[in-house]
Amino acid sequence: NLLPSRIFGVVTNYTLIASYTFREDFMAYAKFATGYVAGGVMSSIPYGPEEVESYEIGLKSQWLDNRLRVNGAAFFMDYTDLQVQTFIDGVQNFQNAGKAEITGLELEVDAVPLDGLTLSGTLGWTDFEYKEFFLSGVDMSDVVRNTYTPEWNARLSAQYDFEALGFGGVPYVRFDSRWRSEADITAQPLADPVLSDIAVTEEHWIVDARVGIVDIPLRETTMAVSLWSKNLLDEDDIIDFGPEVINQTGQFINERTYGVDFSIAL
Repeated sequence: NLLPSRIFGVVTNYTLIASYTFREDFMAYAKFATGYVAGGVMSSIPYGPEEVESYEIGLKSQWLDNRLRVNGAAFFMDYTDLQVQTFIDGVQNFQNAGKAEITGLELEVDAVPLDGLTLSGTLGWTDFEYKEFFLSGVDMSDVVRNTYTPEWNARLSAQYDFEALGFGGVPYVRFDSRWRSEADITAQPLADPVLSDIAVTEEHWIVDARVGIVDIPLRETTMAVSLWSKNLLDEDDIIDFGPEVINQTGQFINERTYGVDFSIAL
């Protein structure tokens, strides 16, 4: 059983990878790794190290003369002495809560259906479960919630590169989007029901867009120019929520923004 070993205060972590290539464009792999995060002291309160064992299996493949790439993976992570950040009686600190298990699936697809057009997408599923979560000697694993970890997430992107212009330069247009399901952003339910309703990131899409021209001749070098917009749909949702000594503070997604980029190759 390969576990982190401690000799004279030194921790050794392991990573083992086995792969098998069925053919040039199709392979499978399995991976085992251990991890370690050192302990420390915060607010004059010491906390111990955190350890993890992770397992992963997956497939990587290419199809249709490399115009289609499909990768998939499944993973499991087993945490011991999990380090968590707490805020009790106006004091922020770290402590070792206990044990947690994370199970997940990931799918990645890249495709070039037409010359100049590139499509990409990912889909992920994550199940985060606390097995032990001790606060002040009491196991809170049935009450505490994992934070900032949506069960589902996805990314989609598309880019089209047009033919070069007569004076040189290649126009393009690109869209990037990311989606996540609902996620809690406080570990424990809040006593105030109004604040408890706010302390959740709702399911939402964020879409970014960019249009521009690259490789524009400029004497002995080239330049590029592009127009862009972030959060094109002007999505409004809270993404961070945390306590201060007296108040609760929240941070929201940046509103829709626009800009112009210029660059010159040196």
